[in-house]
Amino acid sequence: MTNHYETLGVNRDATQDEIKKAYRKLSMEHHPDKGGDEEQFKKISEAYSVLKDQDSRSAYDNPNPFGDIFGNFFRHGGPGPFARPRPKRPDIHAPRKGRDLKYMLDVPLGIAIFGGDVKFKLSYEDACTECNGLGATKLEKCDECDGAGSRVEVRSDRGIHMQTVTTCPKCNGMGEKAVEPCEICKGKGRVLIDNREFVVHIEKGSRDGQVQGIHGAAGEGVNGGPNGDLIVKLRLSLPNPDDLTEEQIKVLKEI
Repeated sequence: MTNHYETLGVNRDATQDEIKKAYRKLSMEHHPDKGGDEEQFKKISEAYSVLKDQDSRSAYDNPNPFGDIFGNFFRHGGPGPFARPRPKRPDIHAPRKGRDLKYMLDVPLGIAIFGGDVKFKLSYEDACTECNGLGATKLEKCDECDGAGSRVEVRSDRGIHMQTVTTCPKCNGMGEKAVEPCEICKGKGRVLIDNREFVVHIEKGSRDGQVQGIHGAAGEGVNGGPNGDLIVKLRLSLPNPDDLTEEQIKVLKEI
């Protein structure tokens, strides 16, 4: 059985911050887009997905479910197995894929028939690379939820304790809050990419409505994540019949 602690190179008593730092370091070293080992990257990601959350980590450290259930039952007077679990806090420092872009591309008939390149410009919002889309260049643990991302309220009724879990309103469930807003994106986490030029190669014999994708040509990845994909749908642009000679019209009919 794989030892997730060994995969990340940390001790079993490592803090959540130590686990997070180890994961970020190893994921950058082994990321496939940076020439790393894809299989090792998957193992690292799997290990972190288990250990990053305190609930899933506890389940991994204590694989006997009955022991956990009855242990909680007697420790808390009954509610343990029936209490609502805390929602998993999103890891804002984990690698994230960049934004995919979709575009309806007008292609002249001649290029669709014989092939060629089509240039176009596109404006869109993308993650701010200065703050990795967080809207802040400095974060600190939320003091409202102590970094958990949620709050637990316990109510008692006839000796039965019931838990209600709500998302922390101060950090929106992130567990961290902004201390220094990013000056580049003004705290929004996104910036406008204005009139970026793209070049798409159209294959010979392409048809109207055909969908074509270009891997990694779109939005910037965050925290070492891969770039997004550019997806274009071809729309053939037919010439004006009034601008064509009879011979050209004849050729088009034959096509």
